[in-house]
Amino acid sequence: MISFKKFLKDIGISGVAHISNTGKNIILLPVLTKTLGAEPYGIWAQMLVTVTILMPLALLQLEYSMTRFLSAEKNQKKLRKGVYSIIIAMMISAVAFSLFIFIFANPIASSLFGGIKNTIFVQITALILFLTTLDQIIFRYFISFDQIKKYSMLLLSQNIFEIIIVSFTVLNGYGLLGAFLSLVLIRLGIFLIGVPIIKSQVSITTPSFSLLKHYIKFSLPLIPFNLSMMIMSSGDRYIIGYYLDPSAVGIYSASYILGSVLSFLYAPISTVFFPTITRLFENKDDAMQKYLTFTFKLFLMIGLPALFGIAVLSKQLLSILTTSIFVGSFIIVSIIAIGDLFFNLSNMFSNILMLFKKNNLIAFSYIISAIINITLNIYLVSLIGIIGAALSSVITYIILFSIISFFSFREIKFEWDPLFIVKCIISSSIMALVIYYLGLSGLMGILFSILLGIGIYFGFLILLKGISKNEYYLIKNIVSKKR
Repeated sequence: MISFKKFLKDIGISGVAHISNTGKNIILLPVLTKTLGAEPYGIWAQMLVTVTILMPLALLQLEYSMTRFLSAEKNQKKLRKGVYSIIIAMMISAVAFSLFIFIFANPIASSLFGGIKNTIFVQITALILFLTTLDQIIFRYFISFDQIKKYSMLLLSQNIFEIIIVSFTVLNGYGLLGAFLSLVLIRLGIFLIGVPIIKSQVSITTPSFSLLKHYIKFSLPLIPFNLSMMIMSSGDRYIIGYYLDPSAVGIYSASYILGSVLSFLYAPISTVFFPTITRLFENKDDAMQKYLTFTFKLFLMIGLPALFGIAVLSKQLLSILTTSIFVGSFIIVSIIAIGDLFFNLSNMFSNILMLFKKNNLIAFSYIISAIINITLNIYLVSLIGIIGAALSSVITYIILFSIISFFSFREIKFEWDPLFIVKCIISSSIMALVIYYLGLSGLMGILFSILLGIGIYFGFLILLKGISKNEYYLIKNIVSKKR
């Protein structure tokens, strides 16, 4: 039986690492935009989007097979064979994808990176893709085998060093090239640290092609699933770049970072969620439905106030973190945040469907949604610009959530309380109104508004009895005691 206390503590530990990830994006945003400008930042954003889209393909989605089939495996020989079969397959795939980007750097730069003059950045992107994929293999190993502390320490270290070294190179005149090479150095370092740790736990052995065939059969439908997911979350940058210019990509990307705050909040939950429910499912533990109910409630409890909060603070945040050219896009932040809520809920329900090996159904749902997203983006971006991309996202994610949640509840039902959601919305609305009418600006004003908002939200949620006594004491116990 996996305890709720450990489940929440693991979420908290990984949450610290993911806070650093969001902190990195927020800190580097003004460093890059104010020092380099909108067009270079647009190239930086295209690099990140390219890596984000292609990395899941390079992994062959075998990280899901590692979690689904090996996280509860007791046979050590099969475990060793399985781990190294997956790792070697993913490494070979990463080499192939990176070489493709490097070889076709000129046409990619011409169509997506602002011209052939930026070919060097595409070539470095190929190297960043390769190293990022290797790092992700290491991260997924630690996540699959319940080593959240090691995962969190590596991710935290990566983010801290990226903040320091990228900021140093840019602020000292090394420009965008210095920022790109900084990522290469840091991600190589993470790989060199992670490999010896894995070798000390699972001795190297030859891969098993029969096991790999079984794992690929499971993961293959997840390739179009994850590609579709990346297209929906990142593909709009390419369409903006095609119809508009790199500056528009940079402006939209800055707003997207702030609007994706809910993904940041869901990331530590998702890190722990799928491995946990997999072990419960494999062990036929009756507590699984309670974990599903608790996780759904936990995400909405923190996601809804974040949505309202980012809506009222978006303009002030953009004015602090960027230049005046970015501030006019503040409305996009709110639209993106709404879509992000449904996007992350869709991913949660997709994990549930994976337990029942409904990967073809997941892939079909995401492919249909990606087609809708691309169609809407092409039409709306060409018609009304970057706000059209934001509207395309929110419409698509609502459709996707409707499909995925419907099929998920057909496989397994768990309790969800509509009244609790209403209480969260009421508490969030009161919080947002107070922050709005206070109208505080500046860094300290925003920090005070956030802290005040947290107090108001949870105060009203407790008054409305949105949190039970058992949940209150569980959280209090976790915060006040060490593991």
